Amino acid sequence: MPKKCDVWKEQGRATQRSVERLAVVMAVEDVPPSTSLLGSSGDQHHHHEEEQQQCKRCILQDDRSFRSLRDHKTRPLCLTSTSLEYYAASGKEDSAPLILSLADVVGAKAGPAPASGGGQRAGGGINGRGGIVHQLQVFAYVASGEGKEMGCTGRGGPCRKNKRRATHQTWLASDPDTAQHWATEINNRLRQSQGREEDLERGNRGPGRRLLVLVNPVSGTGESRSTWEKTLRPMLEQAMTTANVVFSTRRGELAEIITNAGDNSSTDATRGASAGGGGGGSTVGSLDDLDGIVVVGGDGTFFEVLQGMYARPDCARQLSRLSLGIVPAGSGNGLAKTVSVESGEWFGAVSASFLAAKGQTKAMDLLLTESADKKYLAFLNVGWGMISDVDIESEAYRWMGSLRFTVGTIVRIANLKHYRGRISFLPDLDAAAATTPTPSKNASASAPFRMPPLSEPVHQDGAGSESAAAGAPALEGWTSVEGEFILADMTQASHIAHDMPMAPHSRIGDGLIDLFFIKKGASRFAMIQMFLAMEKGGHISPRFPCISWHRVRAFRIEPLTSSGRITVDGELVDYAPLQQHVWRKAAHVFCSPDDDAERLPACLGS
Repeated sequence: MPKKCDVWKEQGRATQRSVERLAVVMAVEDVPPSTSLLGSSGDQHHHHEEEQQQCKRCILQDDRSFRSLRDHKTRPLCLTSTSLEYYAASGKEDSAPLILSLADVVGAKAGPAPASGGGQRAGGGINGRGGIVHQLQVFAYVASGEGKEMGCTGRGGPCRKNKRRATHQTWLASDPDTAQHWATEINNRLRQSQGREEDLERGNRGPGRRLLVLVNPVSGTGESRSTWEKTLRPMLEQAMTTANVVFSTRRGELAEIITNAGDNSSTDATRGASAGGGGGGSTVGSLDDLDGIVVVGGDGTFFEVLQGMYARPDCARQLSRLSLGIVPAGSGNGLAKTVSVESGEWFGAVSASFLAAKGQTKAMDLLLTESADKKYLAFLNVGWGMISDVDIESEAYRWMGSLRFTVGTIVRIANLKHYRGRISFLPDLDAAAATTPTPSKNASASAPFRMPPLSEPVHQDGAGSESAAAGAPALEGWTSVEGEFILADMTQASHIAHDMPMAPHSRIGDGLIDLFFIKKGASRFAMIQMFLAMEKGGHISPRFPCISWHRVRAFRIEPLTSSGRITVDGELVDYAPLQQHVWRKAAHVFCSPDDDAERLPACLGS
């Protein structure tokens, strides 16, 4: 391989135009620049320093080995710590290099070039070892420029909301060893330079990862299988990630699979499932052999998988080491939308698959939920009253996809119901004192919060509607509100559906639950206006005094009537007292790191 910068040094001596072009990419050492090109001696010195710095930037550089797939001309390549620099086949001689950010790259691969028409190898005129032409492929998905989704209101700057599109690059190489060396170096760079320390320590990033993909074929409008085959599977293969895929055949099966994974004596849960992909086999095997789990489906499918994990005796250990992902293929897709917002990504299967292929993660809160005779591990929300009514009643319109929730909301507003009960909650002191929503400082990831038993009251008996009228709470710091409610929703996600940003300021690891409720007395017109505003996160406003909003660490619902509905993550549970509190940063989800998310934390809309 030629010494660094030698080839471009010779080209730099040839013409002034070549020097202008090459000085941008690689240093032209010991080349006396002409006065007409670089101006004064001070300019010459500054230019020479820039050239030397550029030359040192290249971790890997090659000027002779690679040719364009389009015109078969030799094209210099330069790999830096953050990008791959190259020239377009149609570029002019004095054009600047194109820069492909490694943040948009999922993997690289070297191998024989495919045969073209007539049985001839691509890249005629290039004689490879043994007459075979080899190629270097770099798989990238680029979101061009800065765009905005409808209703995007990023706090720290514009939202990167353009869709990612496949922008793969291929170069022909006569030497297979050189192509393989570049592919290995690019993949190593992806593994080492883009993740946070905790990802690398947990060993679940980069090429060679092993994922379990759980597909619910009947989720939403039934597009999960197609999403796996056309979107997620190719991207994982490009990232050299081994995927064992399981297609569920009945409700509850995925929970059983996760609960029994690694238990050789209990394989019935996996016999009815169809497995394939890179992992092969008909059973899941041990979770300890996996780096992550990706769900292709909706919030209900993810909830089912999470309950399977919660039933395991090693639940906490597995959640601490496994990365979890969701590729939206359901009706609501609240978690997938929340993660896309957190990552600053366009919502959809391509972006979600890209996040899984990249392998970067963020810690996410989970919600420990308790009823009289059952416990749940939740991630999205608890709904009571109108919220849960719409969730369950709209099942009849499942064929409509996400439109079912809009139709269900209209039907329910036209026939408003009221539910008598009591809502008790533990406000977060930091959130209550802040003028803008902030993460909780009281909730510690290392010190889990302990809830009182459901049998222990957190209120004092009284006839008043507010705790101030009813007397001080029985437990210190708790507040109780009793009366007739139209709805109540408690969420730790920014979106409870992809088009419903219930808590647009929420972050997936802020340690808080956003509690909303509307009491009897709100008009139908006000309700319609509020739900229309909610599409862009505008319902948290003085315009809607009917809605009460609190940021809390824990809450309890106590229905005081016999009829009604309560849902946990969209799933119907017993209509009985229920309480919930935050399990801080219990899981890790595939998500862009903080440097992007901090800039793009509140992109709303669909």
